[in-house]
Amino acid sequence: MSFSLKTLVRVTAVLLATVFTVITAVVNFLAIRQSTDEFGNNTMQSQLGDFAYIIEDTVNSMHRQIEIAASVESLHDESVPLEERKARLAAAAENSDLLDFSISDAQGKTYSDTDIHERDYFQNALNGTTYISSPVIRKTNNSLVVMAGAKLKNADGIIYGGIASEFFSSLIMKRVGYEGEFFFMLDKKGVIIAGPDEEVIRSLSTTEDLAKENPKYFTDINKIAPEMVSGSTGSAAGFIDGEKYHLVYKPLNIVEGWSLCVAIPENVIMSSSDATLRTNIIIVAAAVITSFIAAIFFANFIGNPVVIISRRIRQLACGELHAKFENHNSVAREYKELFTNSEDMLKLHTSYIGDIDHVLSALADKDFTVSSKIYYLGDFSKIRESLVTITEQFHEIFKTVTEVTQSVNSGAEQVAGTSDTLAQGTASQIRNIEKLKDDVANVSAGVSETSEASEAASEIA
Repeated sequence: MSFSLKTLVRVTAVLLATVFTVITAVVNFLAIRQSTDEFGNNTMQSQLGDFAYIIEDTVNSMHRQIEIAASVESLHDESVPLEERKARLAAAAENSDLLDFSISDAQGKTYSDTDIHERDYFQNALNGTTYISSPVIRKTNNSLVVMAGAKLKNADGIIYGGIASEFFSSLIMKRVGYEGEFFFMLDKKGVIIAGPDEEVIRSLSTTEDLAKENPKYFTDINKIAPEMVSGSTGSAAGFIDGEKYHLVYKPLNIVEGWSLCVAIPENVIMSSSDATLRTNIIIVAAAVITSFIAAIFFANFIGNPVVIISRRIRQLACGELHAKFENHNSVAREYKELFTNSEDMLKLHTSYIGDIDHVLSALADKDFTVSSKIYYLGDFSKIRESLVTITEQFHEIFKTVTEVTQSVNSGAEQVAGTSDTLAQGTASQIRNIEKLKDDVANVSAGVSETSEASEAASEIA
């Protein structure tokens, strides 16, 4: 299989341009992709840190608020009527982030005549640790709330108060900045206590339970839950409701043991790299088209002169010595030299052929004194040597033929003379034979007469 020079130039140029452009685009895309990954991860880690700080700061603020309330003895002074104490607690709550305040004794009996001794916030607070619970069903009105508790100062018991169950969720929701982004917060048991779905929070379910109910949404979330519950920091990728997400998580620096996770769709993180990919595809397509156009131009620039020379050499091979080179517009010095050298070669070959014709024509006209009129270059000198050898051999042959002809002519003359002499001898012999014949006839006649005379004499006797 063979290809024309133009085809090779076009294919090579387009191939090289395409390969170079594709490699450059791929390297550029991979670099941007990696940079985007790093930027996305850094952005998520930064956002996770910001959200965590907000939660931590808010929790610590609530700790301080309820601790301040716990230090106010008038709020739990048993010498003051209960209703007055409740009024004072309500007034104190208005100056805090909590919905209300109430008091419980060391046995968990509250001003509202409920028993909270089994609640974790009560147990931690009674042991001296200000604590905020996960969402719980409030015993006074069956509402879903988060409870905070702190140990009373100079008294046995705790002060506690309720916080709206969506309070922490709302803190983060209004700071979510990416489309499709969401977050969730787990307590130390793996229960989702904050997130965008209030129904999930109200279910008081662990991620394991939720994964069983809705595997399409919670399966991959449940995979990182053990890490979050154990207090680990990390990142993961997973599918949530059929869409791929990047997730980063870390524990909160609070006594409650909560952990926070931020999730952002991969297509949002990679949107810039996807835009770069589209741009690179357009660049590659443009480069291929441009290289194809350029390849056609350069293929013609390089190939046309070669085609002209090749066509003329083919004519020369077919014996057309006097055809002219086609016009060419090549500005390349090398092509100009190639055309000049090709024309010089053609002129030289024409002169050689003309000289050979001159010598052979003279030999055909029996001019054996003819000689070459031009000087043969390089290996062409053998042609001149051959012409000289042919001329000399023809001259020797003609000389030999002339000498042989002369010798044949002389022998022919001698043969002709000998033939005349022999003819004359033959005629003389013929005459002698005729004479001898006559003599024999005369003798025969005489013998006959003698015989007859003898017979007559015998008869007489």
